[in-house]
Amino acid sequence: MTATVRLDEEHEKKLKEAAALLHKKKSEILREALDFYVDHILSEKRRRILSAVEKVSAADRKENERWEATLHDGI
Repeated sequence: MTATVRLDEEHEKKLKEAAALLHKKKSEILREALDFYVDHILSEKRRRILSAVEKVSAADRKENERWEATLHDGI
């Protein structure tokens, strides 16, 4: 697939410098940057979801412990 990207002068300069420094094509730099960005975003999203699940699980455990304590309270 071919995609066209419009860059301002500053980003074009950065891309050219990175390509020259790394001895890679500009398209390769852009693909790697996209991979890195998407991987980072997905990883962060997973981390946030797992953190939320853990918080809910901890709250559920606490609530369950409170209910279990009432089983033997003699009422």
